[in-house]
Amino acid sequence: MDMQKFAYNENASFTFQKIKPIPSYVYSFWWLEKNLDRLAEVPAVYVFLSYNKITLYTGETKNLRNRIKQHIKGSHNEDLYLAIRNGDVANLLIFECSTELDAIMLERYLITGNQYCGIYNKTFNEKTHKKNQVDLEDKGTPTLNTMEE
Repeated sequence: MDMQKFAYNENASFTFQKIKPIPSYVYSFWWLEKNLDRLAEVPAVYVFLSYNKITLYTGETKNLRNRIKQHIKGSHNEDLYLAIRNGDVANLLIFECSTELDAIMLERYLITGNQYCGIYNKTFNEKTHKKNQVDLEDKGTPTLNTMEE
């Protein structure tokens, strides 16, 4: 009996560390505030970015449109709300997901992997390798000081 041979590549093991998800959409925040009804009501991960490309906050939701409206009204994260009101938010990255579970898993991956660990993500910042500090006193422009623990 002839045995089948299988190819094996020892360098082909799977790792999440090499994966960088690509956003479904990138919105200018000033435009988005005026066009919130264009956002889909889908599970998603969203990332608020400053003008200096600093990740301010990363979150997940089962209804993207409603959650972004809640952030703009200030009902979730007070630090993020102040950044929105001060005009410190430049862009919003949207990663639409097929299911709520996908959104939960992607959010955790983006934050704990330090790809998009927001300076206002208090829960995850305590568990990551770096602590971030923000100085918003210079005319509302965020600057990031990273300190190794």
